[in-house]
Amino acid sequence: MKINGFEIDQHLWGALREGQKSSITTALSYLRKAKETKSCLLSMPTGAGKTGVITVISHFSSQRRVLVVSHRRAVREQLFDEINKKFFQKIAPGNELGRKAVKPFSGLPLDKGIYVTTFQKLSSLTPDILEAVKESVDLLIVDEGHSEPSPVWSQVARGLDAKKIVVTATPYRNDLFAFDIDPASSHIYTFDEAVKQGDLVSPRFEQDDRDRLVTRLQELFNAYPEAKCIVKCRKFMDIEAYYGLFAAHFKTLAIHEAFKGERSDSKRVSVPANLGNSDWKVIIHQHKLDEGVDIPQARVLVLTYTVGSGRELVQAVGRVVRKFKGLPSFVIECQGAANRTMWSNYLEFDTYLASPIKRTAFLRSLDTAGLLRKYLEAFPDVSYFESSFRKKFELKNIDVDTSLKVPLASVCFIRKAAGFSLAGITDRLLWDSTRDGELVDPRYDVHGMNVILSVCFKNSRFLDEHLFFEPSLEVTIIKEFDEIIAIFDSRSRDFSEKSEYDLTTAIDVNALLTLTAREEVTRTKETHALAISRVPGVQSEHR
Repeated sequence: MKINGFEIDQHLWGALREGQKSSITTALSYLRKAKETKSCLLSMPTGAGKTGVITVISHFSSQRRVLVVSHRRAVREQLFDEINKKFFQKIAPGNELGRKAVKPFSGLPLDKGIYVTTFQKLSSLTPDILEAVKESVDLLIVDEGHSEPSPVWSQVARGLDAKKIVVTATPYRNDLFAFDIDPASSHIYTFDEAVKQGDLVSPRFEQDDRDRLVTRLQELFNAYPEAKCIVKCRKFMDIEAYYGLFAAHFKTLAIHEAFKGERSDSKRVSVPANLGNSDWKVIIHQHKLDEGVDIPQARVLVLTYTVGSGRELVQAVGRVVRKFKGLPSFVIECQGAANRTMWSNYLEFDTYLASPIKRTAFLRSLDTAGLLRKYLEAFPDVSYFESSFRKKFELKNIDVDTSLKVPLASVCFIRKAAGFSLAGITDRLLWDSTRDGELVDPRYDVHGMNVILSVCFKNSRFLDEHLFFEPSLEVTIIKEFDEIIAIFDSRSRDFSEKSEYDLTTAIDVNALLTLTAREEVTRTKETHALAISRVPGVQSEHR
């Protein structure tokens, strides 16, 4: 049968999910365009089948030399196996569907076939060889997953005379700016759509004390005998502690680099092959299962800590929401409800994208972002301005320790409500800025602070009926203490008594200063960002 002019096996097409079909249809339509310099964006939540989409596009596109690039070696290996027959064997067994040879990338210019590599491999090439490779590519497919754009991307994309398809699991606007997306050649398949189509399962969040985890897992395993549990820990010592908790009751596997030299079969450095069909019931890790591992039987996720960002949470939850024999999905939190709050933030943004009008507006805003990026890139590395030499501003590379000047008079102190988490408020602000069309770069745990840098467009205040874009750099700095937070916001937004951020009343700064020594620093009008982490007289939670 023909899809947008491309011949695709009827059995294969019938076996694909609706979200995969719509994504493939969009990509094939893009590939038919005679001359296209921009990129096609395909956004699909984890577990919705983006690897299958990449496989079908790679084999059935008319482009003869295809380069598939991922960020991590584990993902590259999984992609290679899936593209090289494994996906077709699963979805349409007995049918010879592969149209092209699948080859590992050696670093040389491409011949006919599909090549799979990583950005790290591309970055190791000399400029001359990289240019030769670029000239040999007809179609470039980037599997972004949950990763931020690689710095190598700009080198690869510059002057590349090939079609470009970007596949991502988290459509953060600041990630997509670098790819020069064509809104008319893009498709976003939301988590909500995937749940309604039956491709994914919406997780049920629970809270349990550590002492009750064994009992709760026994209940779930009794109810769902085929289920497995993934336990995500912050540090290696936590992995060891939770291994001791679970190993006495369940067949438990712990994975971490620090287990190098261990002779125990249940403590490993790397992820075993075919983990889904193994007899391990509980699998404990830090980052080893975040990407490149498919375990459909994993139905329970235990989060032993508040994860550092919404991206990390979406990545972790994505491990247990795949469709598998009608089994439900559970996420158990051990420390408050901050992870549930971040998940709600993600769903709110996902719902926003579910509206066709808002989705179109989101995609079109990427054009504006591209304009802003080109505007910033046009500046020379060093310019003479206002009697001094100044370096070019680069959002990703700015040093917040030394480059940000913060007016101390604008730092607000607000009492925390029950359930507050630094990760939660940072994540909410990040999604809000993303939804509003800003280019955002969060910095986590900078001397115990979270810093959000964003570039947005404002209209000139001198105009009434006309639009004149003025780029503006905005800064939000948040520092958490025992019972309060210190927050600087360049837009002077009022965060007091905002339930969505779990904040209550503001503290009068003069009253706060009466509790502290009248040091010279308290009379300073302006300081660098680092000084906010050293408020006198207040004890930090990050000591």
